[in-house]
Amino acid sequence: MDETPRQDIHTRKPNQAAKPSLTIILPKISADGVAKVGLIESTILDASVDLLSLIKESRLFPTLTKNSNVTYLTKSEILSRLMYTRYVDSINLRSAMIIAHNIPSVIIAYRLFVRDHIPYLAYIHDAEYSGIPGTLPKFGKDEISKSLENAKTILTNSKHTAAEIETLYHVKGIPLYPGCFPSQSIARDKCDFCLFVHSIALGNNFEVLYRLLQINKDIKVVIAGGKRYTWQAVYLRFKMKFRKRVNFVFDPTEEVLYQLYRRSKMLLHTDVENFGLSPLEAAANGTPSIVAKGSGVLEILGDSKGILTFDSNNISQLDETVTHYYGDSSKLLYLAEKAWHNAQKFNWGVHGQSLQKIVYEFI
Repeated sequence: MDETPRQDIHTRKPNQAAKPSLTIILPKISADGVAKVGLIESTILDASVDLLSLIKESRLFPTLTKNSNVTYLTKSEILSRLMYTRYVDSINLRSAMIIAHNIPSVIIAYRLFVRDHIPYLAYIHDAEYSGIPGTLPKFGKDEISKSLENAKTILTNSKHTAAEIETLYHVKGIPLYPGCFPSQSIARDKCDFCLFVHSIALGNNFEVLYRLLQINKDIKVVIAGGKRYTWQAVYLRFKMKFRKRVNFVFDPTEEVLYQLYRRSKMLLHTDVENFGLSPLEAAANGTPSIVAKGSGVLEILGDSKGILTFDSNNISQLDETVTHYYGDSSKLLYLAEKAWHNAQKFNWGVHGQSLQKIVYEFI
């Protein structure tokens, strides 16, 4: 272990003396939904906010962090993956409160609370996410329960997640839905492709998409997402089988994603997720989605609000829905307008105001 001097995290800037100082803890800075929520919160809260990332990945995401002040537990990716919990003592927070995203961050917030008495909020996106994938540190149920019980409050990204965490740890969670940046208008000149947004790695979501493309010979798909450890296997499998029908956009910037959302006919969301940020972002840009039933995003966007659904893993039902809408521009426009209007209610400003109110209750 390297002898790292304690890092001071000063969140209060000279011209922000009246604002509270906050630290947002994230498992890692990456192109996934959890990191995006935390990064956006750091820019929209009326506070002096710093970010603490438990893992430092070798691939940096400058477009995500350009407006944020990020500190890492250690500069070494290898050491952070092996034993990031050993570096907690090197951090000296000067914050009024911590917002900890997902269970590994909540564990670290709890340890800092024990040491420095800094209160913290837990924001859980996946109740079963008890360790950071690709790292050695794991946490027992007793420590997780204690860290959740000592949080000032527990927020969740959906009712689905709140139910999960109550079942697993017998604590109550309050849903606070992620937000979106609604576009000012809807693009009516859609391009001939469906969009699929997800981290690129082997998994059931890609398996469902693969099986859909096997039986539906008409659609084209653009897959956009960050590369994960098995991305090469996904890329080769899809390109060898479907060739020009499938295109990949690796590590897209927010601007590229914005253009993809606006220009695609529809978004395919092929597996159940605790929330699922991409259908909300698609709706914000006037693009309807087809979403697996059970996903948390359906709590705010449903069949009557510009989002279509199918039974999870029911490929024939998914294909029927895609076929019914893909070639009908008038039906797609009708859904797009409904989705876009509904997404206005769940913009990041609303999310920030709700979170700000909760934070101020405890500082």
